[in-house]
Amino acid sequence: MQWTQSANESLREIGSRTIQQKIIQKVTDLAQSGEPELLGKPLVDQFQGLYRMSFGRYRIIYRVARDERNPNVLRMTAGIRKAGHKQDVYERLRRLIMRGAV
Repeated sequence: MQWTQSANESLREIGSRTIQQKIIQKVTDLAQSGEPELLGKPLVDQFQGLYRMSFGRYRIIYRVARDERNPNVLRMTAGIRKAGHKQDVYERLRRLIMRGAV
């Protein structure tokens, strides 16, 4: 499993180490599932090709990038879903897409 810089930054912004560890475990379970696309909800419109999982008030947004060497490479970001908040996960995702980081 690869962690992107934005995923690491997102995890650091979550204050609770317990929540960070639980999110890491969720992502690890996704990567080991064999078919992470089936476990998340597909996003639409500008986020097409991405999936999300809810974890309390947090959203784990991920893309599955398959290649022959690593069939389940997950690229993910995690954040709080709070519309209008500067750390809203979907607003952060829009900025990452605009920068070409996702």
